[in-house]
Amino acid sequence: MGECYEHIESVNEAVHLWKRIPPERMNGIKGIAICLEAPGDIMYGSEVDILTGKHFDFEMLEYVPDILESRKAQEMIKGLVDKLPEMEIRGRVPERLADAIDINNAEKDNYMRTSHHR
Repeated sequence: MGECYEHIESVNEAVHLWKRIPPERMNGIKGIAICLEAPGDIMYGSEVDILTGKHFDFEMLEYVPDILESRKAQEMIKGLVDKLPEMEIRGRVPERLADAIDINNAEKDNYMRTSHHR
């Protein structure tokens, strides 16, 4: 379904690879996931697609608390939002991230850049 890169260690590398994926080779939607691996055991860990298409999905973070609580994951998410400010944010920015993410001086407790209904 297009491109897949693993073991990306920096926001810059993730964004560079994401932007490099040619649209004519896409059979799906470009995205960036945050993955936490359990030390010494690749069978355990967590993963969440934080960027899908043209939006950050903060709603899903509520269902993956170990990623939400990880300092490194928080820094990566903040870095992605900083590097891709044109992307929409869906969902409420979790309290743990609200102070780190600039959302145009909006009221952070109730902020939602966009909403959608299915």
